[in-house]
Amino acid sequence: MATMPAAFWTWKDFGLAVVLFVPALVLGSLAGRFIPASQPVQALLAQLIAYAVWFVALRFVFLTAYQVPLLRALGWNNNGWIGSCVLGGIALAFVVAYAGTALDAPVIDPPYKALFADRRSMMLFALGGVVAGPIAEELIFRGFLMPLLAKWMPGAVAAIAVAAPFALLHGPGYQWSWQHILLLFLAGSAFGLVRWKLDSTLASSAMHSAYNLTFLAGIIANG
Repeated sequence: MATMPAAFWTWKDFGLAVVLFVPALVLGSLAGRFIPASQPVQALLAQLIAYAVWFVALRFVFLTAYQVPLLRALGWNNNGWIGSCVLGGIALAFVVAYAGTALDAPVIDPPYKALFADRRSMMLFALGGVVAGPIAEELIFRGFLMPLLAKWMPGAVAAIAVAAPFALLHGPGYQWSWQHILLLFLAGSAFGLVRWKLDSTLASSAMHSAYNLTFLAGIIANG
């Protein structure tokens, strides 16, 4: 049976991480405004800058307080299952798409559709939505928060529990449609179970990236 090593950091550290995200977001937003680009591109660049600033701050905190590299602390390791996780992410996207049809989920233009106006902005979105975004979200939810929850509950339960805030984070982009939030919760649960079973945020990140890439390809194919 899979187990998850107990986190050596505490809820106090998690609170500090949340607090640190505020100035990172402010810096990202300010930097984005000085970039000559359309508003959607500025917003995406601001998000990427905020992620970068935040993780630099977290890396400093972990090295200072625990003398441990951030990625190692958050379970970033290659266990040989990355290819299978990529295939799993593709399959999961098809399952979620079918479930959305079964639930009669409303058709909502994704919040990033404006980035498909030209090839340059589309490539930028691919960097953010297929690479940086999934990695950041997996490290935050499955790398940082999930091991803390696993101190108080079985790892599999923690994997499913952390899918709730993950789904709610994306709620505004889907107009709080309960069907989409439920589908995001199911996808998040799958990412969490992979993280728990394989003890690797690299594995869950690969699955998450492949999942996003599959939906991106479908949107492009459908015009």
